[in-house]
Amino acid sequence: MKRNIMSEWSFGQLIANERKKQKVSGEILTQGIGTKQGLHKIEIGQMQCDKLFGDIVLQRLGRSPDKLEYILSWNEYRLECIRTWFEECVYKRKRKWAETALQLYERKVPRLGAVQRMYLDRGHAMISYWIDKDPAQAECWLVKALDDTFLQWSEPVWDKCRVSTMELENMLALVRARQEQGKSEGALLKRCGTYIQSYITDGEENAKIYSKYAWLAAKHASEEGNPGRALALCVEALDRLRRYNIEYFMQPLLNSILRYRRQCLLLAKKKKPEGIEAEAAAALEKTSGKCHYRGYLNAIDRLHKEFGEEWRPTDSILYNCTQKSYHLDFEILRAERYAQCMTQEVVSAGVYEHPKEIAKIENRRSAPQGRKFAVLMEKLGLEREKTSGFVVTDSFEVLELRKQIQGHINRHQYEEVKPLLGELEQKLDLGCAENRRVIHVIQNLIDLKENNRAYEELLQEDWEMLGETYFLSARRLRISPEIKIQRGKKQTYRAPMRNETDLINQIAILLENLGRKDEAIRLYEWVLKTFERSRVKKQWRYHSYGLMLENAAKVKCSAEESKEVLRYELSCGKAGSLPYNYLTLACALKDDSSNRETCRRMIRDVIHLYELSNNDVNKRIAEKYYRKNFRK
Repeated sequence: MKRNIMSEWSFGQLIANERKKQKVSGEILTQGIGTKQGLHKIEIGQMQCDKLFGDIVLQRLGRSPDKLEYILSWNEYRLECIRTWFEECVYKRKRKWAETALQLYERKVPRLGAVQRMYLDRGHAMISYWIDKDPAQAECWLVKALDDTFLQWSEPVWDKCRVSTMELENMLALVRARQEQGKSEGALLKRCGTYIQSYITDGEENAKIYSKYAWLAAKHASEEGNPGRALALCVEALDRLRRYNIEYFMQPLLNSILRYRRQCLLLAKKKKPEGIEAEAAAALEKTSGKCHYRGYLNAIDRLHKEFGEEWRPTDSILYNCTQKSYHLDFEILRAERYAQCMTQEVVSAGVYEHPKEIAKIENRRSAPQGRKFAVLMEKLGLEREKTSGFVVTDSFEVLELRKQIQGHINRHQYEEVKPLLGELEQKLDLGCAENRRVIHVIQNLIDLKENNRAYEELLQEDWEMLGETYFLSARRLRISPEIKIQRGKKQTYRAPMRNETDLINQIAILLENLGRKDEAIRLYEWVLKTFERSRVKKQWRYHSYGLMLENAAKVKCSAEESKEVLRYELSCGKAGSLPYNYLTLACALKDDSSNRETCRRMIRDVIHLYELSNNDVNKRIAEKYYRKNFRK
C-alpha cells in the first residue's frame, strides 16, 4: 500500500501555508466573505468549504484555482453546471432561461452566504448589461455585488485588504458600465492596476485580469489624449496572455493595438508636445519590426468565424478561458472498485458501518467527505484528496514551477526544462509515488526527444508506471474499453487524471515511433471514449481531454477530428494548440488540389499563430513547410 500523505498536504494546509508565507491574517483574508474561525477549521481539516468560496480564498492570496485538480461530488458538480448554463443563456440573450438558472442556483446552493449573494448580484448585472443593454442598471447590480464581499472597494487605498480576481472583475465591469455612461473612472482603474501588479502573483491569473484592466485603462488614456500610453498598456497585456497561451481577450486587445498605433502615427506626423510624442514614439518602436499584429488578428478572426460558437463573447469582463480539471467522486470509486474486483463490503470496511453506504455513493445519493474520502482512495491505491495539485505539495511555488516546465515542453524548449526539473525534484517529497512518477515522466520525455534511451525501454517503464494507478494494459488495447463485472453487465472505466493522461500520451508517442501506429490510434480512441462516457463536461478536462484529442487527430491526420479539436480549443479560450491543430487540418486538406489556395492561407495563419504563442521551434518548421509546398 502506498504511503498516504493527504492528511499532511491537504487543501486547507495549502491555504494555511500560503497565508502564513504572505503574512496575511485570517481577518483580512476572510473580510466580507466569512470568519477567521471558519477559515481556521478549513485549514486544519475540520470543515470543508464549497468550491466557489475556496476559489475566492485562493484568488485573494493571488493564486489560481486552475492549478488544482478537483474531485467533486454530484451536488458540487451540478452547481458548476448551473453557473455555466447561466452564462450561456446570458450570452445567447435568453433572459427567461438566465433568470431561471439564477433562481435554480439560489435554491440548490447549500448555504447562501456573502460569496453566493455576490455571485447572484453579479449574475443580475450580466443580464442587465448583455441582454437588457442597460449599463446604468448593470452599475447598480455591480455596486451591490461589490458591497456583498468587499466593503472598502470605494476607499482610496486598498493596502489593508485582499481582493479576489472575481471581485476585481466586478470592479472592472463597473468601470466599463460607467465609461459607457460617459463617466470618468481613472482613480478606480488606477487602484485596480496597482493592486493587480502588487498582489496577483500567479502568472496566469495575473495575465487574465491584467488584460481586462489594460483594455479599459487604455481606453481611458486614449480619451485623455495619450494613445502612446494606451498602446503600451495593450501590448503589455497581450504579451502576458501570449506567455501563458491564453486566447480569450486577445481579439479586443489586438483591435485596440492597431487602433492606438494609428493614433500614435498621426501624433508623430503632427509633432505633438514632447512628452506625448516621446511616449508615442516608444510605443511605436515596440510594435514595429517582426511583430505582425494584423496577421495575428486576421488568423484568430478566421478561426472564430470557421470554428467558433457565435454566442461566445470576445470582450466580456466577467467571462474567462476554461482550464479546469474536474472529476466525479462516484465515477472514480465505482470504476476502481470494479477494476480491482473489490466488493462493497471490502471497500466499506473500517470506513462505514454498512456496505450500502458505498452503493449510495456510487448511485450519487451521498458523497464521502474529509478523512473518509481519503481512506477510500487509499484503499484503492490512489494518493488523492478532493482537491490536489498536479504534483502533491503544500506550496503554490512548486505548482507554478510544474506549470512553467509544461510551458517549455509545449514549446519544445527541452534545454530550459532540465534545470527546472532538477529544481522541481529538490522541492518535492519523493516519498510520494505520485511525485516520483511526475519526475520520471518528464525525464522520460526528455530522453525520448533526445534519443537518450531505447524506445522499447521507455515504453516498458511507462506501462509499469501507468499500471500503478490506472488499469490499462497493452493486451487491453485490442478489446473494448469496458470492464466486465460479475453481474454480466459492463462498466466503462474512468477517464484518466492529468498525470495519467501525460503517461498515456507518452506511451502513444512511443508506439508511433516504434512503427506501431495502429496501436497508438487504438490507445487514443480507447481513452477518448472514457471521457465521452463520463458525466463531466469535456470543457472541464482541458489538460487531459484536449491533449488526447489533438494528438489523436494528428496521428490519424484526420480533417474532421482536427476541426473538432479547433472547436474545442476555441471554446476553452486557449491559444497554445491552435496552430498545431490548424496545421494538422491544412496537411489533411492539402492533397486535394481544389484546397490549395485555402491551405496556403491556412499555413500563413499557422505561422502567425505560432509566433503569437512564442513557439519559435514550431514556427520555423511551419515556415519550412510553407517554402517547400507553396513558394514558387
